[in-house]
Amino acid sequence: MLPLGGAVPVAGAEALGGRSGDGPGGTPAGPTGDPSRGTTGDRPDGARGSADVPGARGVAPTDARRAPRPAPTEQDDPVPPAVAALVDGVAVPDERVAAAVRDRADRLVKPAGSLGTLEHVVERWAAFSGDVPPSPLRPAILVLAADHGHVARGTSLYGGHVSGQIAAAAARGGTAIGVLARHHAGRLAVADLGLRGPTPPGVRPARVRDGGTADLGAGPAMTPDELTAAIITGAALAGELLDRGARCLLPGEIGIGNTTSAAALACALTGLTPELAVGRGAGADAAGLERKRTVVREALDRAGRPTTPLRALRELGGFELAGVVGAILEAARRRVPVVLDGFAVGVCALAAVRLAPAAREALVAGHRSAEPAHGAVLAQLGLEPLLDLRLRLGEASGAALALPLIEQAGRLHRDMETFAEAGVDGPVPSGGAA
Repeated sequence: MLPLGGAVPVAGAEALGGRSGDGPGGTPAGPTGDPSRGTTGDRPDGARGSADVPGARGVAPTDARRAPRPAPTEQDDPVPPAVAALVDGVAVPDERVAAAVRDRADRLVKPAGSLGTLEHVVERWAAFSGDVPPSPLRPAILVLAADHGHVARGTSLYGGHVSGQIAAAAARGGTAIGVLARHHAGRLAVADLGLRGPTPPGVRPARVRDGGTADLGAGPAMTPDELTAAIITGAALAGELLDRGARCLLPGEIGIGNTTSAAALACALTGLTPELAVGRGAGADAAGLERKRTVVREALDRAGRPTTPLRALRELGGFELAGVVGAILEAARRRVPVVLDGFAVGVCALAAVRLAPAAREALVAGHRSAEPAHGAVLAQLGLEPLLDLRLRLGEASGAALALPLIEQAGRLHRDMETFAEAGVDGPVPSGGAA
């Protein structure tokens, strides 16, 4: 467990400069079909990817750098200076590095594109960070914990106090992410951004508000100042971990009821209906599922279905979710790749990308979860998940399970021989002699 001492450094952020006014987000067309699978199609070459890019190799299902962005339909909350500094600092990929990676991949002793998504991960990782995925990855794992006011209305099988118990277990290494962090020699930090009761032993105190958010069905989940504090706190905590030399960031969350909040955010940011977006979370029965949907409907009706990222987070989010947004932006500012976990973290990533579109280039989708809207969120991000294990645990556990694939992808790119090195004839141009 990484010892993280002292207060979260958020003072002085106003000196960083910034902007206010319209946010960069907008309302994309709502996905159709099965939201759990996203909107990607099969290419003619048999690979997974964008159905409208025939024969393309090594592209994401949607190229967000080139796709037109929808026009904003509402004014976002003003962007606080400290948040604007994060957004404006997000790095962009180096296309020269990407081209060099593609060139080597095409010369390796294999059919072009035959390693599928693994080749694409290596290209994106290298273009953003400057090098192919190393082995070992030495991940920084940041798990943020907070409670949610709507849990009092029966949106979870568990009481809100259980969030703190899980956070304590994670901090001492007893949950799934604790086991996986030890396996990967990762630095694990668990932080309290708004739990009920005292901060548990071993958990970093970094509270935005005692007791968590307000009931999003009755009013805004948090104030503008609380939203800013949560984002900046998540960024500061991520920065502390990354200062210790991690090669990638795995953000995670703990919060009883937070799949309900994440579903409300997904409805706002993707256009999904509550019927499509709300899943069973920690195992809700039919009555519990309907209670979750009712709360999400009420929240969307009350808030007017906000479509811009800051307003959606303020009205519908959680402190730990806003903190994950800040952590993603901080990693993207430092050119550190981010391996995404499940549905809740995926929605946070979508909010981060709406704030800073270039942040998408830092992202790798570790897996697709069992939550029904996760596929639609990944499609909006233009990301292909590495795993599909029907997980619904959170804590960054799914992201950690994907790390061996990323390490092996980098190892293949570095260590395979080229056609020339292997003494193997390369492919014959179309129409040439066999």
